[in-house]
Amino acid sequence: MKRELSYLNNINVSEIKGFGEKRLTSLKKAGINSIVDLIRFYPRKHIDRSSILSIEDVRNLFEIKEITVLVEVTKVSVFTTRSRLRIATLSLKDETGIATAKWFGPQYIETRFKEGDTVAISGSPEVKKTGTVEFKNATIEKYLDPDELNETGALIPIYKKIEGLSSSLIRKGIKSALKRTPHIEDYLVTVRTGQWFGWSKSKDKVYANLIVHDDGAKPSEADCTKGLKAMQDAWDLENDSYKSKRQAEYPSIENQLDDLYHNGID
Repeated sequence: MKRELSYLNNINVSEIKGFGEKRLTSLKKAGINSIVDLIRFYPRKHIDRSSILSIEDVRNLFEIKEITVLVEVTKVSVFTTRSRLRIATLSLKDETGIATAKWFGPQYIETRFKEGDTVAISGSPEVKKTGTVEFKNATIEKYLDPDELNETGALIPIYKKIEGLSSSLIRKGIKSALKRTPHIEDYLVTVRTGQWFGWSKSKDKVYANLIVHDDGAKPSEADCTKGLKAMQDAWDLENDSYKSKRQAEYPSIENQLDDLYHNGID
């Protein structure tokens, strides 16, 4: 059941969603051909957007710095000045208060976001004497779960420029690539609840190094394989097109399970 990272050297970066022909050409020029190459494409710097605050917290800041708020959009409006400058304004709220965010120029915020959207906004807010909180030209993205955030709410890696690819696209590609890295927990976490298992070698998570903490029975290696296959079959029931594509690319059950190890189940 051992899976080495070197295995991913044989998987072309073209398997990552969002990388079309032109982008793949640019990646190749940058020396990125496999998934391992992409994972090892390290950022040149990070922007710290990891401080997530409520609107009330922002009002009480002693020092204005770049922070992130998780809010709901309550209104979207656009104003064009006499000089034809477009100003898009979002009215925002969370459980502690209200705020506004403005963007100047043709950023088309009004077409990308609507009333009722849940968004994350990162920037250096202005707190006026009246207590009003306002962001200007902040970074914004929609989300349903904080784990989905790509631009905000964390240390955001910024990468060396590659023609046709923004740092945002590279981050998304690396997130997708990391889902293909070796692991065995997919099945084990379904066997029992709680922290019932561990590893004698944390960097070598193979069956031989599996340790049981709760005095329960250790699943056999065959159990793990059957469990993974059952998870695969359940996934297939809801994703017929994926099943057909995978079976065409990986005809044997060993190859199919190998694909499951690296793709996981979303």
